Amino acid sequence: MLLDNDRDLPKSFATLSDDPNKLPFFTPTHMFVKKVECLAVRLKDTDRADLIYLFDNFVLDSAKIKKRVTMSQRDEALERHSNDSRVAEILASLDVN
Repeated sequence: MLLDNDRDLPKSFATLSDDPNKLPFFTPTHMFVKKVECLAVRLKDTDRADLIYLFDNFVLDSAKIKKRVTMSQRDEALERHSNDSRVAEILASLDVN
């Protein structure tokens, strides 16, 4: 079903920013945590590229990362991606529990 006008859109969609760099539902820190979780279970080049991009371009909340990323997730991601020196460097720098 196609929507005929803005009136048919849910209100939540009407409040989305026109700026593609502003994501109203996921912070860069949240996306970074999810990428670490992905790296711990799969081998995708896009996950590695995303992790590097987020780390290099955004201010990340280290307290939230420490709270949400487990040591086993970080260690598993390090083991799976030890051949990528930049990813390994980022993962090794994380202060996790």
